[in-house]
Amino acid sequence: MKIRDVDLNLLRVFECVFQTRKVVEAAEILGISQPAVSNALKKLRELLNDELFVRTRSGMIPTQYAMQLAEPISYALKTLEIAIEASESFDPRRDKRHFVIATSDLGDMYFGPKLISHIRDISQDITIEFVGNSRPDIFEPLENGEVDILLGFRPDLITNMFVFRLFYQGWSILARKDHPIFSSKAPREDLLACRWIGVRSEGSGSASVNAELLKVGMDRNIVVWTSNFGTLAPLLAVGDLAACVPEIYTTVIDEAFGLKSMPFPVDLPKHSISSVWHSRAHNDPANQWLRQQVSILFKEA
Repeated sequence: MKIRDVDLNLLRVFECVFQTRKVVEAAEILGISQPAVSNALKKLRELLNDELFVRTRSGMIPTQYAMQLAEPISYALKTLEIAIEASESFDPRRDKRHFVIATSDLGDMYFGPKLISHIRDISQDITIEFVGNSRPDIFEPLENGEVDILLGFRPDLITNMFVFRLFYQGWSILARKDHPIFSSKAPREDLLACRWIGVRSEGSGSASVNAELLKVGMDRNIVVWTSNFGTLAPLLAVGDLAACVPEIYTTVIDEAFGLKSMPFPVDLPKHSISSVWHSRAHNDPANQWLRQQVSILFKEA
């Protein structure tokens, strides 16, 4: 079989059936009839000499060959779409666009309100979706176009990624206002005597700072672990615990929790908080516009 034998619309049908696992849903999404989807699958089966999808009670299950084809086909279609759209300009006041931004829960709290307010002042037709960045294959949705940009701390970058540093992030101690650590005469000794809450939130740098503290002999007594920053402030407000947090977290917590912060008294490496995008979206006017807005709002002078 030659690539010239394959109609582009057949590949769109393949992608949609692969994603939905249902012929009826694929037909609705593509705006064509169910028989048209079935006919397209028949042509693809003949061209590729493979069943591709097996009908079961739970839906259309892809064959092993279909599994191998799915990612390259999706990538090719998205790349073609971007290439065609890139020849057009993007006017945020006129064009509709749905942007997907991957970041940590702390990133949602820090970037979200300011970015959404800024964009809403420009256009009512642009929508934003924040998704987590903790999955180990987070760069895959950047590659295939499911995610437009990633915001946060990512030292594990792969090839074909562009990075733009927004700012360096330092570290603070956060605890109740009356916590004795704030009046300590011997901070290092009292830090070791403290009871701590640890945070495991990928993309915020919190996981790596725990390792950095161990390197300088700070084996803290962590008695509570939480997986996100959304629960941290309420936990700190009701006990004698302290937390080592990114500086930006201290700017987004509600004063009602009665917490106080100070710079962490032990020298810790600052983390680079960046905007990350894939090379396939580098020249996309809409993606360029989004990156520009992020830079305007959050780039350190």
